[in-house]
Amino acid sequence: VPWNGLVSVDEKSVDPSVLTSSFDGKVYANLRFGGFYQCNIVAYGFPYEFWGALGIREVLPGAFITGQPSDRFNFSYKTLIGQSDYLIHFVYNALAIPTNVEYKTVGETVKVTRRKWLINATPPNLTSGRGTSHILVDSTQTDPVVLAAVEDTLYGTDITDPDFPSQADLVSIFVS
Repeated sequence: VPWNGLVSVDEKSVDPSVLTSSFDGKVYANLRFGGFYQCNIVAYGFPYEFWGALGIREVLPGAFITGQPSDRFNFSYKTLIGQSDYLIHFVYNALAIPTNVEYKTVGETVKVTRRKWLINATPPNLTSGRGTSHILVDSTQTDPVVLAAVEDTLYGTDITDPDFPSQADLVSIFVS
């Protein structure tokens, strides 16, 4: 689903943690645990499909209830590298935490309300390797045929609907 009105995706640096094990003043192990994906999304609006991620459910046509369990979701976005190259970001298993929104009565000037959400993503389980919530596809490093296949899957074509690939499906595009 396209997100019209999206202003920015601000990735946050989430440092991995280190667990130090020591006994009697002697360090025996330093274990490093990977960080996780976190970002802020700023937008003027959001698609109807995003309401589930905000814990909003339509109970009758036009009647909505809030405070419901939030759905996890996947999303992607592009960032430019120079003039024409880019990275496609794939984010999996994300949870949106809305920030406060202030509504004001209409006055002499109209101010459009920008909304902001903190996004935390939990890596999906993988059978091998450490799970990740964030995968990058670099247009400068990816074979053009593979890049076209990734984009055709993600954005659709004249004869296929867009689809957000699972991590396994994304990997299979690269190895096929």
